[in-house]
Amino acid sequence: MLLEVDLTGQVLEIYPLPGKKQEGITIDGDGFLYIAQDDDTALLKFTPLDAAGHTNQ
Repeated sequence: MLLEVDLTGQVLEIYPLPGKKQEGITIDGDGFLYIAQDDDTALLKFTPLDAAGHTNQ
């Protein structure tokens, strides 16, 4: 699972992730989040928060 937390460590949102053995996480210059999976060639890609109607703080 992926947890979104604020600067105090309070959990804001919990996102279940498909698959198993996620490893490696990065954010590109446009704010997209990528998570690599160890057990196959799948790459998870998430839309930037501000593009989804949220605010980044």
